[in-house]
Amino acid sequence: MEKIEKLQELLQMKNVEDVKKQFKEIANMLFQDFHIEKEGVRYDFLEVEFYFYNEKHPDFITYPRNTKAGEWFFHMSGVDISFKSEKEEREGKEVAVFGGGILVRSILKEGEKTPITGSYKCVDELFDKFDAFGSNLENFPILKPNEKMSKEEIKSCVRWIPPFTGNFDEVKKERKEKELSEKYKKEFDSGKFEELINEKYRYYRADFECMSVKNYPAQPKF
Repeated sequence: MEKIEKLQELLQMKNVEDVKKQFKEIANMLFQDFHIEKEGVRYDFLEVEFYFYNEKHPDFITYPRNTKAGEWFFHMSGVDISFKSEKEEREGKEVAVFGGGILVRSILKEGEKTPITGSYKCVDELFDKFDAFGSNLENFPILKPNEKMSKEEIKSCVRWIPPFTGNFDEVKKERKEKELSEKYKKEFDSGKFEELINEKYRYYRADFECMSVKNYPAQPKF
């Protein structure tokens, strides 16, 4: 239970002074100390991305949400393991007050050599079906501590965020200010957004580089 309690505490993101350091600590725990289990089958983390918004870290591409730490949160890009988060409505739009989550990008099923790549495929694999009567909770994916700590090397790179990835200058030229709420115009123009886009908030297992991966345009830049 000690590992679970520690991870739950980290996902609260309380009074975080060094976001990068906290991201790295959480990533290390997910890759080395935890796995996802569904119907008795183990899935190891291969690739995740971090998204977090607060006043000091205005990563405004973070999906707004009201969640407790550790809840699964579904959105247009896949599924997150959520931080404690709050949202509110401003100018008719939902915006993040603080919080965010960890996007599950790639996983490896127990006994398989070919990884499940891409956030949508991860959702399809983990959340394909559930017992409508609630009598079989084993088919719901949960985080479980590893019996032994994995010692896989972990690397990081920039996140895959179309259309920003690789052509941020073009996006800045084409972006129409009217598409942004007043809350975000200042952040977009200040350079802070560009700084966060280029942060290495995408973590992956080093051995992912040696696995057979086909038709995955979002493959990390090794």
